[in-house]
Amino acid sequence: MAPVADLSAVAEAGRETREKVRALAVTPIAARLYLAAALGLNLGHGGTFDYQRRGNMITGYTHLQQFEKVSNLNVGLFAQQAGLTLEEVLDIAGTFARNFSDNTDPSQPFGLSATQLKFITRGYQIGESGMFDKPPMR
Repeated sequence: MAPVADLSAVAEAGRETREKVRALAVTPIAARLYLAAALGLNLGHGGTFDYQRRGNMITGYTHLQQFEKVSNLNVGLFAQQAGLTLEEVLDIAGTFARNFSDNTDPSQPFGLSATQLKFITRGYQIGESGMFDKPPMR
């Protein structure tokens, strides 16, 4: 279940992030800071593609549990399109969850719950499949 039927906006935002990070690569710290900001704004609590939360950190969030799976799928797809490895995104997601979330599982890889791990990985695999690759310009 998802509030939108098309994941292409997630993939496009990930690709745009990858291009901006590449352009900033001459200054590695700027590239890392940009990537961190893009991940937070797009995937963090209340971010553009965090469909499981409505609201903001000041007034609080309404948790929409029914969108947990698609939100984690978005994490994997965005990160893959942004050029991260699967291990990098799982490590970042686990670190974020340990610091800012209540649903971590220290007994699981990266400290992610089984559902988080499954859907982040699946989103990453969808990105790898090529279904969101742009056709070459002619």
